[in-house]
Amino acid sequence: MIRTIIIAAALTAAISTFATPIQSSVVNAGSYRLELVTPAKGLFAQPKVELKIRVLDSPGKALPRLSASLSMPSMPGMEMAKPSVRPSGAPGEFVVTCDFPHRGAYSLTVSGGKDVSATFNLEVQAAPDSEMGGMPGMSGMDMGGMMGRLGPWSMSREGSGTSWLPESSPMFMKGLGKKGGFDLSLMGVAEANYTDAGGKRGDSQFYSNSMPMLMARKETGGGVLGFSLMASADAIFNGERGYPNLFQTGETAHGDALVDRQHPHDLIAELSMSYSRPLSSGARWFVYGGPVGEPASGGPMFLHRPSGMENPEAPISHHWFDSTHISLGWSRRA
Repeated sequence: MIRTIIIAAALTAAISTFATPIQSSVVNAGSYRLELVTPAKGLFAQPKVELKIRVLDSPGKALPRLSASLSMPSMPGMEMAKPSVRPSGAPGEFVVTCDFPHRGAYSLTVSGGKDVSATFNLEVQAAPDSEMGGMPGMSGMDMGGMMGRLGPWSMSREGSGTSWLPESSPMFMKGLGKKGGFDLSLMGVAEANYTDAGGKRGDSQFYSNSMPMLMARKETGGGVLGFSLMASADAIFNGERGYPNLFQTGETAHGDALVDRQHPHDLIAELSMSYSRPLSSGARWFVYGGPVGEPASGGPMFLHRPSGMENPEAPISHHWFDSTHISLGWSRRA
């Protein structure tokens, strides 16, 4: 008889909780009525987009001041530029100026004090010119630490190495601000697990999975320069032969073939540099390489896939489908 028991506790970096956005463009909050005058659809990904919001109480008295914040529900933890707010001149009407770095669903939260707040859903479309650097006013825009390393698009499009994911994929990442002209961001996962698999091939063990990743991005020379550092403490906590993983095959550790075990990931799992630059309005080239990296000969490794990022142990296909995600001394051009 084979029994498998897995107990897992995980901490994923930069997961935040957001209020549920309100779908309507008119919201009643206490005695006040908040109305998004600008249509919530038909907006484009560009800087300094002005939205009009009207706030009046039941007798028609205007609110003296208003504040606003912007977020993307699909990318919790993403740090975004705070919208500016100014009176429009009309009674109770404010102009909220937002920067939309890329397309997607946004949540605009406005507040006028205690018990006077509302969150509106906004649908932002891709700009007519998909290469944002070619758009008027976009070349000097501060895209923040959540833009991609291989181009001016959302980081959620980029998986491990040079692989891509659907741009709607959730991205749990913490922006660290700027340092030395680079936008810094941090993501990762750390898990404490126990597995107990019965049968002749089974085994039991406490083990840990960890994979912190630090990324840096800078727009320079008409293109994007990026650095990535990914580490793992697997070898420290799990030993030279990793942890039990029933039916796992296809990898070695210290020269020995591993069967029914998951090998420990290297202490330095990625140390790479990339540079990309547009060829035309719809095409880019890039070069990527370093002492340790991942050639995109397959899909993203499982921790970067939305379907696998919360797995307490590696899928048994990991050694076959993701076998190149830690490769020594290589480069790629495309």
